[in-house]
Amino acid sequence: ASIIGKSLLSLGRVIRSLVAKDKHVPYRESKLTRILSDSLGGSSYTALILACTPNSEMVGETMSTLSYGMLARNVKNVPKKNVELKKKGKDGKVEV
Repeated sequence: ASIIGKSLLSLGRVIRSLVAKDKHVPYRESKLTRILSDSLGGSSYTALILACTPNSEMVGETMSTLSYGMLARNVKNVPKKNVELKKKGKDGKVEV
């Protein structure tokens, strides 16, 4: 459980850095943020799913989750199409 907590803290730091447009984004702090580096502030479309409960005993967790989601939605990605270049054809041009 502590490793999951550290990964989520690192993810929060990465999201805050991306929202603040810092020059350095700490992707290397955890395996989770390394894996998600292309999706977070990269060139991919990204969706975030939040799990909340209507249970009044868990209102603190729900509010924390919702504030995390509100922060994460401010991350702006620039989706780009991946293009694979092929070998030159007979005419010497590179095919796309």
